[in-house]
Amino acid sequence: MDTELDYEELRQAADELECNVSLNESHGVLVGLACGDAPPGFDQWYDEMFVMPEADDALGQRLRATLKDLHAKTLASLGDPDLGFHPLLPGDTCSLSERADALADWCRGFSYALSLSALQPNRVLSDEARELLNDLGAIAVAGHSDDDDDTDAEDALIELQEYVRVGAMLVFEEMQPVIAASRNRVH
Repeated sequence: MDTELDYEELRQAADELECNVSLNESHGVLVGLACGDAPPGFDQWYDEMFVMPEADDALGQRLRATLKDLHAKTLASLGDPDLGFHPLLPGDTCSLSERADALADWCRGFSYALSLSALQPNRVLSDEARELLNDLGAIAVAGHSDDDDDTDAEDALIELQEYVRVGAMLVFEEMQPVIAASRNRVH
């Protein structure tokens, strides 16, 4: 995902619009659904994740436009041969706890959406992808203790973020041929 989008501005606007879930979790949902049978259209994703703004609500309309851009860039970046995809997460100016919680939220949204959209019993994923999905489930419930050594915890979080980023692209890449084949089957 392109870092041109101002995470903090998006988060504040989403908080004001009373999102049904955190911004991070809603992005995880988008990516999980995109890995599944059918990437959600913007309106479908937006309506599920956010309270619809009034027609004359300038903040809501601005957020909607920004989220529409995020939606398009996210879907495009998942298939990017240059590995340009990045989960929507706060930057390193935020506290370690906030970033760890945001990663857990993202993983929770991704795992939930993927389980709804893609992981039917007849789907075959590599052992590596299945292990990743188990790991994402563990990350989704993991916590961060303020007692953790900041340097070690910072390094661990950076590694986890990269693992999640590459893992989401792996699942997307593995699922797309399976989904295409299932669509092309004659019933």
